[in-house]
Amino acid sequence: MPGGNLRKGIGRIARRLIASQMALSRAFYQLLPQSFRIDGSKNFKKRIVPSYVSSYFASAVRTAQLWFDAGSRAKSAGTALELS
Repeated sequence: MPGGNLRKGIGRIARRLIASQMALSRAFYQLLPQSFRIDGSKNFKKRIVPSYVSSYFASAVRTAQLWFDAGSRAKSAGTALELS
C-alpha cells in the first residue's frame, strides 16, 4: 500500500521538523537575558489574576454588605412601625 508508506514518511518528517523547531526554540531561549525569560502563563496567574480576583471579591463583599444593611434597615423600620 503506497499511500500508507507515504503517510508514515510524512509523519516522520513532521515529527523531525517539530523536534528541530523545539530544539531551536530552546537554544534561542537560552540566549535571551533572564528578564525576557518569563513564563507567560505563570506570570499571568501570579501577577494579573490575584489583582482582579481580589478586587472582584472585595466589590462583591461590599455589594453584599450594602444589600444586607439595606434589608436589615427595612426590616427594623417595619418592626418599628408595627410596634407603634
